[in-house]
Amino acid sequence: MQPLMNLKNLKTLNLAWNHFLLLPKNLIQNLTNLNTLDLSNNELIDIPKDFFKNTQALTKLILDDNRLVLLYSLPFQELVNLKTLHMRRNLLVYIHRSLFSTLINLKELRLENNCIVAVEPLAFLSFENLLTLDLSYNFFASVNTNPRIPLNDLKSLTTLDLSYNSIFYLEVDYGLHECVTLINLYLNNNKIYYIHERMFEKLERLSFLHLSNNNLITLPNNLFLHNQNLMTLLMTNNSLVRLESKLFEPIQKLVRIEVVNNSISEIERNFLNFIPNVVILRLNGNECISRNFPNGTEIEERFFVQCYENYENSELEQITMPPISTLPSFNEINNLSIKIEFNKIIFIIPTFISYIQRL
Repeated sequence: MQPLMNLKNLKTLNLAWNHFLLLPKNLIQNLTNLNTLDLSNNELIDIPKDFFKNTQALTKLILDDNRLVLLYSLPFQELVNLKTLHMRRNLLVYIHRSLFSTLINLKELRLENNCIVAVEPLAFLSFENLLTLDLSYNFFASVNTNPRIPLNDLKSLTTLDLSYNSIFYLEVDYGLHECVTLINLYLNNNKIYYIHERMFEKLERLSFLHLSNNNLITLPNNLFLHNQNLMTLLMTNNSLVRLESKLFEPIQKLVRIEVVNNSISEIERNFLNFIPNVVILRLNGNECISRNFPNGTEIEERFFVQCYENYENSELEQITMPPISTLPSFNEINNLSIKIEFNKIIFIIPTFISYIQRL
């Protein structure tokens, strides 16, 4: 690698898919203008302490698919201008408080698919500018109790992914509750059975919430009381037994709700009145559709106007039509999608067919 020493104007260096086990200490120390370094898909177990000396210009570092475990050497101390750091699919088990202490300009940190069980307090203290944090596919059992994730230090975070961990409950405490700048939150594919009613109280900017594939049975009626900006709510594959209208009353900006494959046997008749702006509603895989809306008429009238409906696995036996006067004009429909798969339909009235053909 001696020729690299003379490439002082080099901006991007890709050393992926080699067989590096250890890196020469002075490999890039003369590359003072280097912006992007890709060391992914090697066999690295550590990084020399002074490996990044004189590389303060580096803004993007890719270390995915190696064998990094603890990084006792604390190699990132020189990278004060780093904005993107990817360390996906390594063997990290613990985040030391000093590992990222100088990365004050970091905006994106991806640590998914490691073996992380804990993050030491103050480990994220320097991340005042961090926007995206991905901790999915790890072994976190909690975001609140010790050993917890110090999320309260993330003052600018907009996207947090904690999916595919082993989180059982969400209590109000420092951490997630304090991430007031969050817009996108992924908590899917955990083991969550309980969410405190004030859990999302301070997340007033939250727009996207993914709670699918957990063990939720009930949700507090005032859970979303302060989340007026929530637009997408995904709760598929839980064990929810009821949808309360009061749950949705504060979140009038909702455009997408998915509660597929739950155990919902009861839904209030006025439920649709509490979701006036929803254009995607997926309730299939529950009992409530056939019990509360036996012909789908009420849902159909509402969601023809909103230009979306999904009757998949809804046990509908016929498709009816609302009065023609209530149907949208063709120039009001940009993207009509209708699913009526896997039902017991034996009759579809002709006006339904003719309307669809005219679209």
